[in-house]
Parts: sequence; structure tokens; C-alpha cells
Amino acid sequence: MTLSRATSAVAFAAIKTFSYTFNPWTDLKVAERLLNRREKLIPPNCTDADWSRHSNFMMRHIGCGHNPPSYYISYGYYYCSHYGKELFPDLSPAGKVWLILARKYLQINMENGLKQNMKGDVIQMASRDPNNGDFSMDVSRYKLELDHDAFKHFAFRTHPLAYLDGGIAHLPPTDLIRITMQPRLQEWGSLGTYDQVISTGWGSTKTWVGEAHDGTEYLIRRALNRLTEK
Repeated sequence: MTLSRATSAVAFAAIKTFSYTFNPWTDLKVAERLLNRREKLIPPNCTDADWSRHSNFMMRHIGCGHNPPSYYISYGYYYCSHYGKELFPDLSPAGKVWLILARKYLQINMENGLKQNMKGDVIQMASRDPNNGDFSMDVSRYKLELDHDAFKHFAFRTHPLAYLDGGIAHLPPTDLIRITMQPRLQEWGSLGTYDQVISTGWGSTKTWVGEAHDGTEYLIRRALNRLTEK
């Protein structure tokens, strides 16, 4: 059963609050199960049923007192699950491909950012299409995953690149409307960031004529703005 927007908003608020205070090591049974498979859970390409970014972080930070970024539970897991369950079945074939690719590029961008933070204090990332934008941010070396707010800010900056690289600008209007009808993704970056990306990226999209072109551009802007609406 599809949750109402109000119910989804309440559920997400509760999950977000929980994610900041949750200490995964307090569940001894889960911790023991994960530790027994530590070597398997560390590689990012692990296919074990217990692998997640959350469990992967735990296996890389044993005994140091660090907890996984709240983003992994709140925004990452919650919305990945929501869009897979609530949105994916209703999308067109092209829309389904977009959602799969967008999730893939979000993962790739996150891995790239983490790798860069292991080497230095600056993260730089660009779209696969130069017209779709780029960004740069300063984060102290090794600290990206240890700072809840910095990690969330980094993740949000990767979203416009993933959505546009996934092909959102090429989706039919029916898909864009369905995207705008999803619960608001509170705090997903600034609208200014998206407006800049959309403005530079529109020239690379397919050509529409007359009102069809204008209407589709409006829907793309509306869809992306909806994803970041506060």
C-alpha cells in the first residue's frame, strides 16, 4: 500500500532523528554476525546479504568509536527503498532505465568522492556530459565519512550529476509528472545548484519544437526542483 505524503513525511522525520543517535554496536547479535564475515563485508563490490554502506563502515571502524554517517540510514537507504518500491513500478520503460542508472551513478559518485578524500582535502567531480555540471568542495583528508553534515552535503552535491547523467531530461512527460508527485526530498541541496545544472544541461537534451519543447523543459525543471524542495 502506498503511503500518503503526510505519513511518509512523519516516517522520514523519525528515521532521520534515529539515524543521528543510533549506535549499531549495541546490538550484540548483529555485531557478532557481521564480525564473523568482516573480510567479506569490507570490499565495496560484496554481494553478501548483510552488506550495506552502513555495515561496511562498521567493519572498517572497529573499536574506534566512530558511527556510520546518518545519511546511510536516513536519506540513502530510506529513499533508495522508497523509489524502488513506490516509483519504479509506475515508470515507463525509459523511466525505469533512468532510475536504475541514477542509482548506479549515485553509487559511483559516492565511491569516487570517498576515494578522493583518502588522498587529499579536496573533492572534485564532473558529469559524464560536460554540459551537466560539476562541483568542488573542501573536506579534510579522511574526514568525509566522520562528519554527518559534511557527508550529507557531499552526497547532495552528487545528485544533480547522477539524475542528469541517468537521462532525466530525456524522460517522457508522464514520468516527470510521476516524479513530481513523490514525497518531497527535503534538504537535497539548493535549488540554485539545480537551476545552474539545468540551465547548462538543457542544450544537450533532445530537441523539441514549439510548445512541446517548452512544456517538457518546464516539467524537467519542476521534477528536479521537486527533488530538492524545502
